[in-house]
Amino acid sequence: LRIDFLGSGRSEGDWADTTFAGQARDARRALEHLARLLPGELPDALLGYSQGGLVALRAGGADRLALWNPVLDPKDVYGRLLGPEALAEGVRRDAAGDERIVGDTRLRPAFFADLAGADPLADAARFPGPLLVVAGTRDSIARNGPEGARVAAGRRDAPTEILVVEAGHDLGAVSDLARFDAVLAC
Repeated sequence: LRIDFLGSGRSEGDWADTTFAGQARDARRALEHLARLLPGELPDALLGYSQGGLVALRAGGADRLALWNPVLDPKDVYGRLLGPEALAEGVRRDAAGDERIVGDTRLRPAFFADLAGADPLADAARFPGPLLVVAGTRDSIARNGPEGARVAAGRRDAPTEILVVEAGHDLGAVSDLARFDAVLAC
C-alpha cells in the first residue's frame, strides 16, 4: 500500500498543515487499514523513502523497516531546501501564527515546531526490529546518508543492514535501472 502525504497527490487536506507527526499517524493508520484488508497475509513492514524514511522511523507500528535515502538530519535537509532564513523564521513563529510561504511551498508553524524537535537517529535507536538503510553516495538531498546510516546502526541493539550504493537521491530509479533493481532486490 503506497500512500500520499496530506494534501499531496490525491489525498485530502491541505499540504500547509503537514507535520512529521501527522504523517507518522497517517502511516500507522495505513498499516491498520492494510491489516484489516489482508489479515495475516502481509508482513508488518514499512518502507520509507527520503522524508518518508524519517516518517517511517517515527511511525513505528511495524516489525521491520526499510529506509531509502532517509532524512536522518532534518535540520540540515530542510535548512538547505527551504533556506536557512526561512527555516529560522518558521521555527521562531508561534504555533498559532499564519502559514509561511517558502518558494511554492506553504507550511504552517506546526511543521517548523515539529521539525525543531525531530530526531530520526533517536527514533532509529528506539525501533526494536530489523532495519535496512539504503544510502546513495551522491545524494544531494539527504547528504551524508552513508555516515548517518552508520551512526544510526551504532545506536541500535537490533539488527541493522546498510546498503551503500553509488547513486543519487533517486537510487537509480530514473537513470540506472540495473542499480535500482539491485536496491529492490535487497
